[in-house]
Amino acid sequence: MDKYNKVNRSYSWDNDFFTPQEHILIGSTIEPGRCTKDRFYTPLCVQEGLAIEVANAVRQRQSKFDSLSAFWKQPAKHGYHVPTILEPLDEQGRTIRDPQSREGFKLRDLEKLRLRK
Repeated sequence: MDKYNKVNRSYSWDNDFFTPQEHILIGSTIEPGRCTKDRFYTPLCVQEGLAIEVANAVRQRQSKFDSLSAFWKQPAKHGYHVPTILEPLDEQGRTIRDPQSREGFKLRDLEKLRLRK
C-alpha cells in the first residue's frame, strides 16, 4: 500500500494515469507526440517509465472516470458526464479494449477516438 501512496504523490491522477484516448473523452488535450499509434492506448505515466503493474493497480483501484456525454450515443442520466470504466492494461501497458460506459452506452464516433482496428 505504501508503494501506491508514493506513486500517487509522484503522479497526478487526473493527468498521468489516463491514456491519450481517455484524455480525449474527458475533453482535455494531449501533446501530439503522445497521440501516436503506439502510444494512444498507453497511460502517460507508463510512457514516462512507471512500471505497468503499478499503473495498472492504481487504475484498477480508481476503477472509473467521468467522460463527456457528447462522446456517447445515448444521453447520459448524469447530465454532462458518463461514468466510464478504466480498462485494465495488457503486458505492453496498453488498455485491453476501448473505453466502456458503465451504463452500456456505445461510443458515438469511434473512428475519431481510436486507432485500433
